[in-house]
Amino acid sequence: MAAAYRIEGVVCARYKLGESDRILHIYSDRGMVRAVAKGSRKPKSRFTGRLEPFCHVNALMATGKSLHIVSQVELLDAHDKLKHDLNSIAVGSAMLSLVERVSEHEADPGQMLPLLVAALRRLDSPATGSKKGHDPLVLLSAFELKVAAVLGHRPSFGHCVSCGEAQTSVKGSIRFDLEQAGMICGSCAKGVPMGNTVVDLSQASARVITNLTEKPLAQLDRLSLTDAQVREVRSALQMFLSFHLELNIKSYRFLARYLNFAGKRQQ
Repeated sequence: MAAAYRIEGVVCARYKLGESDRILHIYSDRGMVRAVAKGSRKPKSRFTGRLEPFCHVNALMATGKSLHIVSQVELLDAHDKLKHDLNSIAVGSAMLSLVERVSEHEADPGQMLPLLVAALRRLDSPATGSKKGHDPLVLLSAFELKVAAVLGHRPSFGHCVSCGEAQTSVKGSIRFDLEQAGMICGSCAKGVPMGNTVVDLSQASARVITNLTEKPLAQLDRLSLTDAQVREVRSALQMFLSFHLELNIKSYRFLARYLNFAGKRQQ
């Protein structure tokens, strides 16, 4: 008899298998679990509505040779509200894809679960459309930075990564060294070419990135960002995450296309 165990997790992806089954990718307190839910595509399946992307579940699993088997599922939160908002769907899908992409690099499997659960709960809240911390893109930026920190890539702007000069003594914009995940002061920046590893960044946006990295998700409402700051932070983070995490995943491409389309409609 296969050994049984329980997990708490979030369904990140699902795929059809045969005529009535599904393969599931569930990010759990044990890390990423790949399993099969037998009969889950049947109209009267006991799994109906419990194993969709974004669902937060408690599941009883049985070990298998290549795929584990879902035996029982308790639905903790379906996150139904976010599924009715295109902004939230796009951002939430990017979160799930990011976790799925980087989970294999965790030193301690499952450590991102509380962060993912909190982010989806925040995304699912009624205030998602506000212009402050509940802006889905601000929430995504905070989530990305916290995931990067978990994996050992925590940006720091307190001091120059080359000479140690404090940021408070630097005037004007700074340069963000993506490789070293920190600030380069004006003196050290001389002779450093702009390119794939160094970008200009305003001090205001550097402070935003610091706050998004350090503050709990529940405190994001206290931040007030202009549209220009959101754009600058998103641009810098995309380069930073692409450098360290090699992000080139389907949901991020969908997010970029959707935001481009939404932006054109608002013009």
